[in-house]
Amino acid sequence: MNEIQVSVTGNVTTDVRHVVVNDTTPITSFRLASTLRRRDGEGRWYDAETTWFTVTCFRSLALNAARSLRKGQPVAVQGRLRVREYEVEGVRRWSLEIEAASVGHDLQYGVGDFQRVSKVERAEPAHREAADALAASFDEVPAAPGEPLPDPARVLVG
Repeated sequence: MNEIQVSVTGNVTTDVRHVVVNDTTPITSFRLASTLRRRDGEGRWYDAETTWFTVTCFRSLALNAARSLRKGQPVAVQGRLRVREYEVEGVRRWSLEIEAASVGHDLQYGVGDFQRVSKVERAEPAHREAADALAASFDEVPAAPGEPLPDPARVLVG
């Protein structure tokens, strides 16, 4: 089957699940419900069918999604659609899965405040130990009395 690029809006319907596989690859997943809105003959809006997706994010997107998304929030997801077939008690079923390339809050329903993460925060777990060691070395920088120490993440991004 060819991979299809999709853009879907909907609501996060489960708690966001975050795991690290093989101590190197962060993966974040959640269920997304996208409900089609229709107008009846009199111009009133109503909810039509709901399509359910499992959304999976990898690497830095996974880290950011785990920190940003919560159950119930409206989101927009762009990525590759896959249809998986499986069997439960002799009944064939299908699931729709999106391997996300980007995820963001749907600003049609609220406001957001973008916060760029540092290179240390984006570092893959395999490289994070070295990045953390470098960042820790900034903790020894003397500060003037009453001033906080510099933020290591901001110093590294520079």
